[in-house]
Amino acid sequence: MAKLRKILTLNNKKPSITLARLVARTPMWENQIKFQHAFFNLNQRGYTVYPDDLDCLYWWGNTVAASRNKAARVALDRNSDYLMFIDDDMTCNEMTDEIVKLIDMNVDIASAVATTKGTPYWPNIVKVFKLGETKTACDAHVRKILDWPTDKPFQVDLVGCAFMLIKRKVLEAMTPPWFYMPPLYTEENIMGEDNTFCYNAKMHGFEVWIDPSIDMRHIGSWGYGLNEKSKCFADYKHQLVEDAKVQFKEYDKFNIENNDSTHNLVPEVQEEMKKANGITRIYV
Repeated sequence: MAKLRKILTLNNKKPSITLARLVARTPMWENQIKFQHAFFNLNQRGYTVYPDDLDCLYWWGNTVAASRNKAARVALDRNSDYLMFIDDDMTCNEMTDEIVKLIDMNVDIASAVATTKGTPYWPNIVKVFKLGETKTACDAHVRKILDWPTDKPFQVDLVGCAFMLIKRKVLEAMTPPWFYMPPLYTEENIMGEDNTFCYNAKMHGFEVWIDPSIDMRHIGSWGYGLNEKSKCFADYKHQLVEDAKVQFKEYDKFNIENNDSTHNLVPEVQEEMKKANGITRIYV
């Protein structure tokens, strides 16, 4: 962290951020205010911020993947140091401070833990426990991480993009489209466009980090979070673990522990990339 602070205070210049909010409904007034406050507060703290609202309603001729790709292109065209995704149905107590937490991590990709907005409120962090024949996102075997450190950042393979900060160099190294829905060839594959992005970023040698201290909430009937005392992930956790043992029989074959939350994706594949003399497009 000390090294990071030295970088950020050099010539009093802080990084620039393209702040991309994906809107799939009429923006909620509470979140609209938080988003605007984050924009102005980050500017006051010395960051150069470019806010963008991106519509991703299917019946508007757009998709989530297309909106994320548009944001990535805009961030590169602006020479932004970071691309920050905030989905409109994600909320937290103080958005500015949480964004700064991700910046201060100074990692390739940083995110918070969120849950699905409906039962059983799955956490959105995933690991790859087996590669398929193609070694691509299409036939990878993945599972949710059901336990993790709560007092320090940790690495994962895949995470949702609902509240994610991406360094410019990650986008530059990868071949567009950065986000897309892959054809899925295995039952143990639950990837969306955001998971696919993380998978391919990991294949390029980048790291995906989580800050568990961020209390991020996914707005459904109300803001579901990890620490909600009523219906939440914590209440369903034991049953989820039991369901996972039944649903994903591959776990037993590979002796996967549910508390393994520091996994790095398939280093042998990253090594194969190096041997391929810089071939960057290894995904479908």
